[in-house]
Amino acid sequence: MDYKGMTLDDEIGGFIRYMPQVDAYHDELIRLQAVWDNLTLLGQLSGVGGEMGNTRNAFFELSQSLMNHLGSEYLQRIKDVLRMKGTVAVEMMQRNLFERTADIGFLATDDGIRHYMKQMPKLTQRYGEENKQQRDHLNQEMLRHLHEYVAKYSVYNNVLLLSPEGQVLIALHPTGVQQSTDSLIKEALLTSEPYVEIFRHSDLLPHLKRAHIYAYRITDESGEPLGVLCLCFNFQDECQRIFDELNDGDWSVITLTDATGLVIASHDPIQVPLGVQ
Repeated sequence: MDYKGMTLDDEIGGFIRYMPQVDAYHDELIRLQAVWDNLTLLGQLSGVGGEMGNTRNAFFELSQSLMNHLGSEYLQRIKDVLRMKGTVAVEMMQRNLFERTADIGFLATDDGIRHYMKQMPKLTQRYGEENKQQRDHLNQEMLRHLHEYVAKYSVYNNVLLLSPEGQVLIALHPTGVQQSTDSLIKEALLTSEPYVEIFRHSDLLPHLKRAHIYAYRITDESGEPLGVLCLCFNFQDECQRIFDELNDGDWSVITLTDATGLVIASHDPIQVPLGVQ
């Protein structure tokens, strides 16, 4: 590829204009090449033009080789930095998600949540002011309990407790959804795995195109299911936190993609929007 009078490798030639340090050497070498051009003309006048011409050509070939080498090294350094950022971003997210798998198992066996799941279905079937007051008190205590837990970790944007039939008994942050038909509920009640995890649209969080939810059944002491606990991971906010930590002002854009190459998180959604391939 021709770049300002030099023949460079195609990859280097396409990027060198964005490498100011390398481009500065190019300009200096071109200036020196002009000196050799003048010396060659003078040499022709003094009878040593052939030797000067050979030296000029050798200098030009050396200059092109030097530019290719400098551009290649500079580009490789940039690739290494970007690869490091990508690796660290993925490792931070994987570690974060792994820690969430412990949260769901811990909360699903929480005594306070078990007590709530035992009492609330009974109270919802009864009428009267006294039962209403008991329900309100139980809900307030559970909301306080969930708020205290989430405040310690700040990676969840919601916590839901569901009946085995999919009724939303309580939500840390109400979404207006009272009944769910998401297959996640049945999976959480029947799975032999430690938890169920989804990253897709769910009627539990209808405002999100993709909800990241960990779910598991809540059981009584005998193992009978009382309902389902859903921990809703704040995926976009957590990705932004990771991206911000890795941002060193070099104008690079960090994204996370799914297995098909679809962008599911972007450090700069103006340049690389969510959902693009």
